[in-house]
Amino acid sequence: MRSSNVVIALLTTTAIVLACLLALGGAPKTSKADVLASSTDFQLLTSSSMLGQPDVLNIIDCRDGLLLMYKLEGRHIHLINVFNLNPNLHTPRQP
Repeated sequence: MRSSNVVIALLTTTAIVLACLLALGGAPKTSKADVLASSTDFQLLTSSSMLGQPDVLNIIDCRDGLLLMYKLEGRHIHLINVFNLNPNLHTPRQP
């Protein structure tokens, strides 16, 4: 009887600790994305984070398998990152 009380107390304590950690973890980070244009050669998408990050223009070049990411700063647009998607997606390059 005593060992079952210890197990119940241990499980209850663990549940309370986990509930506190989940409650204090904060709200989940939300993001949004919109498709602006799409064709067989490219796709234009915008994405943004709700954490105050600026909007990002994502261009997927389907011919070369590249993801180009641009950020708008004032009146200028800057390339911030390029990803080669071919190794990850195993898509052959089109002639």
